[in-house]
Amino acid sequence: MVGGGADLRGGIGSLLRILEDRKAEGAIQADLLDRGRSLEDLGDTLSWWDLACIIENLPASSAYSRYLDPDAIYRTPENMIAILAADGARGTNALFKLLVSDPASRPEPPKKSGVVIDARAEITKRQAQFVAQKAAAAV
Repeated sequence: MVGGGADLRGGIGSLLRILEDRKAEGAIQADLLDRGRSLEDLGDTLSWWDLACIIENLPASSAYSRYLDPDAIYRTPENMIAILAADGARGTNALFKLLVSDPASRPEPPKKSGVVIDARAEITKRQAQFVAQKAAAAV
């Protein structure tokens, strides 16, 4: 498989099939122009083998790679490191603010009473209180 995802096991035939697609041809032409070459050089000063090697080793930022997978540029190691650094900085800033802030302004942790509440009994008690409040308000 190629850096761009093309299968070049068929040699020249595979390259020709890739070049039949006008958009793929334009993307490869743009990548060759970046290197000072052109598809016009193919067969003269640029061999089919050279073209295959260029396509196989294109970076994710190349036009042909972007043509095959527009989101590939976001999965480069450089961008992944930048994303992880930004996420880490965001988390570190929140932790720093919590640690540096005035202890009086920090939220109090919930206090544990140690008492186990029977949920059904509590619901029944609150329903009775609600009915009593409604009855008192109706009078």
